[in-house]
Parts: sequence; structure tokens; C-alpha cells
Amino acid sequence: MSGFENQARDRLISIVYTKKRDLNEPNTLSEILDRLMVDLVLHSDK
Repeated sequence: MSGFENQARDRLISIVYTKKRDLNEPNTLSEILDRLMVDLVLHSDK
């Protein structure tokens, strides 16, 4: 995998663990994917 793919994977893992600790928000796959897509779009602009 490329460095970018590793970053994306690590980001997804960190979001999953963060969401599991934060019981005030739903830990849904769709929400995690939404956040990941936003991150990817923001990084692609740079």
C-alpha cells in the first residue's frame, strides 16, 4: 500500500476506536465512512 492508503487505513481505525469510546454519538459505519470521505476530499485539495 502507498503512504496515503496507510494514512487512510490508520485514520479509519482511529475513528472506529474513538467512536467506540464516545458513547454520546452513534458508532455507525455510514457515519465513519462519511467522515473518512470528508477527510479524503479535504486532503485531495492540498
